[in-house]
Amino acid sequence: MAGKHLSRGSGVVVALGVLASTVVLAGACLVTVDVLRWADRTQVAADLAALAAMDVSAGLVPGRPCVIAREIGRDHGVQLVSCEVEVGRARVIAMINRRGVVIEKRSQAGFVRGGVWTD
Repeated sequence: MAGKHLSRGSGVVVALGVLASTVVLAGACLVTVDVLRWADRTQVAADLAALAAMDVSAGLVPGRPCVIAREIGRDHGVQLVSCEVEVGRARVIAMINRRGVVIEKRSQAGFVRGGVWTD
């Protein structure tokens, strides 16, 4: 009989533990999804910046290639940490710090010889 009274209310403790674990897991999932979403946005910004730099380099758009590329990156909420324009090719590196996670994405754009990318 005495052991019966000791287990009284333990269901509430277990339920609170399960609830706390669920909240922590949901929070971790939300942070992960947010970082993955920003990683995708950073890649898109890097791709667009490389294409813009290449368009300027080719004379299709007026301006300076890396200045335009940095503007594109800034418009998308990322920082371009590197921009290199060579003959027929532009390379950029975009970066963002999201929730303490540094996300860095690289992209390049260039002309295609004979309709086939050989790199």
